[in-house]
Amino acid sequence: MKYVAFLFHIYQPPLQRPSVLRGILQRSYIPLFNLLQNEASFFATVNVPLSLLAQLESLGHSEFLVKLKHLYTSNKIEFTGTGAYHPLLTKLPSDLVEYQILLQEYALGYYFGFRDSMEGADAIRIKSLDGFFPPEMSLNNMLLKQLDMFGYSWVLGDTAHLADNDNKNPGIYHSANSNATVIIRDTSLSNMFAFNKDYDIYPILDYISDLKSDTVVIALDGETFGEHLKNGISFLHNFISKAGSYSIKFCKVSDTLALEKNICELHSLTESSWGAPIDTACSNPYPYWSLKGNVLHTHLWDLFSTLIAYYNTLPKDASSDLPANASLWNIDTDKDVTASINFNKLLASDVFWWASHGSVGSTVLYDVTFIHTWLQSVLEYSSTFFNDIQSSDV
Repeated sequence: MKYVAFLFHIYQPPLQRPSVLRGILQRSYIPLFNLLQNEASFFATVNVPLSLLAQLESLGHSEFLVKLKHLYTSNKIEFTGTGAYHPLLTKLPSDLVEYQILLQEYALGYYFGFRDSMEGADAIRIKSLDGFFPPEMSLNNMLLKQLDMFGYSWVLGDTAHLADNDNKNPGIYHSANSNATVIIRDTSLSNMFAFNKDYDIYPILDYISDLKSDTVVIALDGETFGEHLKNGISFLHNFISKAGSYSIKFCKVSDTLALEKNICELHSLTESSWGAPIDTACSNPYPYWSLKGNVLHTHLWDLFSTLIAYYNTLPKDASSDLPANASLWNIDTDKDVTASINFNKLLASDVFWWASHGSVGSTVLYDVTFIHTWLQSVLEYSSTFFNDIQSSDV
């Protein structure tokens, strides 16, 4: 028996156009989670940052949030911790890493937990999160160590993180540098889904059947099914339908810790991201976000550093007047809270992605409009918390 764990990363940037988000919701998210609901044997792990949750709420799509909560409370899905606004956590100072992670945990409690009173005080409750999804699978030893303070059982990684390790096979790894287990997704298998233009499930089924491990993790964008691959929902449904005849069962990523007999040792974790081929991960760890020789990336990172330097000059005293179960991202009456939320939105990784000039499949990653919109947002948002930032800095 082989156990397959899917992790669906569903995310839209804070600057996403509402019409684009609505289209992806209809073509991909709704049918994907309908499939999860209707297929009794199918389970999954879901990474859904606050960035998407807040937009769904503000655009009136509460019925989809209710569906996610139902799937969660009925144990069809589990959620992961992550950065609330999808930044490259390995590029941030530790205080901002902590803020992004805590805000995301709070958001998951707000939308999918319980908003009630405990001993007379407002509170948000949600059961402990087992796993952590680093945005863009950007991971290094420093971040791995910092994650210990949050008590996660596992952290997801990519095969690129094994570039310096003796064993380079996907699987479950014990790390001496962390209390959390590092689970390396099967990049090749994930790509067999993500870029399968022929919708051919049989090479995938054969690949899984031939694995020496008991478990395998497939991690990919939720938009793969229905958005990137037009017939992706049917493709996934066909795979699920045939899996049983190949002695394949489905589980959540957390379940693999108990199901896998072969636990490997992670002697060396290479700082990298999901976009880096394993043979170049050491020399080019961020090919889509910090590419050597990319002048636009250089300027954007310079501006990024300037923003963080400005932010570090601000007082960080949190307001004590807000209820403990408030949606902080919707607060417009507290200047300090608004300042922190708006600033953290600017840290999303997308502007670097769309400035990379790289390619994924047939898509060239260069979007002048998105870059311009982000720069305009820097000026707009910064006016709420920086008194002396200059347009020339942008």
